[in-house]
Amino acid sequence: MRVEYFKFGLISVMLAFAVSFSMVFIIPSVSAGGITSTPGGTKITVTPGQEFLLRHEFFFDQSAGGYFAMAIFWDAPSSDENFTLENAPSVYWVSGPESGSPVENVQWDNNNIYTAASGLWQVSTLIDSADKNYVDGHFNVDIWLRAASGDGTPHKENVKPQISYGFGIAVTEQTPRVVQIDNVTIDVKGVSPTPERTEFPWLPVAIVAVIIAIAIIGILMARMRRAR
Repeated sequence: MRVEYFKFGLISVMLAFAVSFSMVFIIPSVSAGGITSTPGGTKITVTPGQEFLLRHEFFFDQSAGGYFAMAIFWDAPSSDENFTLENAPSVYWVSGPESGSPVENVQWDNNNIYTAASGLWQVSTLIDSADKNYVDGHFNVDIWLRAASGDGTPHKENVKPQISYGFGIAVTEQTPRVVQIDNVTIDVKGVSPTPERTEFPWLPVAIVAVIIAIAIIGILMARMRRAR
């Protein structure tokens, strides 16, 4: 799989353009690639420093070739309010003739868009229109994040930051399709304290005492039977 970096401006302009003219470009009567599922609108519960997965399923079903573009964004004004991309987004076929294989011609990027007050970060993934993919089938785009900053600072607890999809996700074959996606809520819970173990130091002594008492009673009863 060829993986390359690209500038954020490319995906921003493409998505903005597609959304602006979506009424013209989206033609329901024409079958084209699309989106099967995303984590948009869901809540993912994590603890500070924990990894979590954002899984997206798209599909291509036209011989003309397809491409897509998506980006996720989050605000990180401080190191204890940040997420970290664990590795390159994993893009792979889950159906069709290439099922189980990586999707070709995928590019991705991960950077801090605004280093000032807002600290806006983004992870972008796409297939460029110049490198269309001509395989039909469903494919996943997996993005693994960690609830911590790049320097290892865990995300602060008991907050619910949002991960946004900006203008939406664009999937294009014969005609572009742009779908607006709801935010994903990341519910960062505090680590539950380990319940304290209640100790009973007297328990072994009590058990031994009971065993001895039962033994003594057994001996006395045996002697009484013999005395009869």
